[in-house]
Amino acid sequence: MKRLLTLMLILGLLPAMAFAAMVPYAPVQGGLNPAAPSVLPWLPDRVVIQLTPAAIAASTLPTDKAGAPAKATGLPAVDAVLAEVGVQGIARAFEDLPSKAATSELGFDRWYSVDLTAAADIEVLVARLKGLAGVDDALPD
Repeated sequence: MKRLLTLMLILGLLPAMAFAAMVPYAPVQGGLNPAAPSVLPWLPDRVVIQLTPAAIAASTLPTDKAGAPAKATGLPAVDAVLAEVGVQGIARAFEDLPSKAATSELGFDRWYSVDLTAAADIEVLVARLKGLAGVDDALPD
C-alpha cells in the first residue's frame, strides 16, 4: 500500500517538474552532445490564454482562425498586462472542430495565442494573466 502511494505521489509530481526553468537541448541529428546548451521549455515570446465565455462576448478579438491578428483584446485588465510586455498579435489558437457545438463545449473557441514583441518572463506573465477576471487559463507555449 505504501509503495502504491509513493508511486502515485511521484507520478503526480512529474507534470510539475516538467516546467523546469531551463532544460538541456541536444538535437539527435548532431549525435551525442555532452555540452548541450540549456534552453527554456517554451517559446520566450508567446503565451496562450483561454478567456471566459463572458470575456469573449465583451472582447474585440477575432472569432475565427482566418481573422487578422488583433493588437488588443478589448478587455482593459488583460490589455494593461499585455501592454507592459508588448503585443505583436493575438489570434485564435485552434481551428474549429467539424462540430461547432463540440468546439464551443470543449472551449477550443476561447483559446488565443498571444505573440509578444520581445522575449518576456513568461512564468511571471502567465501567473499575472491567470489572476485576471475573464481569464480561465494561461499557459506558456
